[in-house]
Amino acid sequence: MKKSAKVALAVTGAGVLAAAGLSELLYESILNIKFANKMVARFHIEDQKMMDVLLHAPLYVDAYEWYDNLKLPDVTATSRDGKTVHGYILKNPHDTGKWLICAHGYRGDARAEAPYAKHLYEKGYSVVFVQMRAHEHDENRYCSMGYYDKDIILAWIDFLARMEPDCRILLHGVSMGAATVMLTTGESLPENVRCAVADCGYTSCWDIYSSQIKNVAKISPDPILAAVNAVSRIRGNFDFKKCSPKEAVARSSTPTLFIQGTDDDMVPYTMSDELVAACAAEKEQLVIPDAVHAGCAAKDAELYFGTMDAFAEKYMEM
Repeated sequence: MKKSAKVALAVTGAGVLAAAGLSELLYESILNIKFANKMVARFHIEDQKMMDVLLHAPLYVDAYEWYDNLKLPDVTATSRDGKTVHGYILKNPHDTGKWLICAHGYRGDARAEAPYAKHLYEKGYSVVFVQMRAHEHDENRYCSMGYYDKDIILAWIDFLARMEPDCRILLHGVSMGAATVMLTTGESLPENVRCAVADCGYTSCWDIYSSQIKNVAKISPDPILAAVNAVSRIRGNFDFKKCSPKEAVARSSTPTLFIQGTDDDMVPYTMSDELVAACAAEKEQLVIPDAVHAGCAAKDAELYFGTMDAFAEKYMEM
């Protein structure tokens, strides 16, 4: 073999190895939550507008303090495939038979759902705060952006249905939690599940990653996504395209309220229109002007909770 050919092969091989290494690094940076948290802290890559709302909005701060004072112990349940899932249970002393199962977002924790849980707890709901895949006490190393998290929600639905056969359940999630809720509604659910609220959820994992790459890097997302998705599948995790809340709501029979803010820089608010159009179940949509990602309740609490309460009352009182 000529020297030039050997050099070309060496360069090509080095390029392939470099691309594979980059794909592995991106996979770890996105879906290994502990590593992702370190990367965010080191390079300060948070959405500042969103963080200002989440950390300083009075509605949220008050709810976080309420949650912290509860000091809820970690509780486990068993999923349908025999795996252990984690959560926190807050039983309301006023037994109304109504339960909220709430799912937090990417890199969040159960505490992030406190604003919504506190509001509904004061209206007589008991609460299950879900711990999502690879977050808090969950034993998995890698997050699945809702794809496997739906099995966690299903486990808690089964848990409540066994414990209280006549219970009525409302599902609520924000961002990745909203995606998880929507994916759950695409499954066969018991009659206990009466309705769902999906706050700033995305149409699919592929779509949201694609949108973020276009907005941040200003490059074509497909080659990068294809490579990282291949790593995810090889690692035995999920396929980004199959993690599709849009497809799930198209087969859903669970009444769903879709909520989105127009100033959301993470999940384009137009995704809400797509989800509403695709949803086969009874549905409503609430768009809150100028609300950032995960900040709709802080932007207009009266509109947010008033709409949610009116929606829930249609189905939870039946």
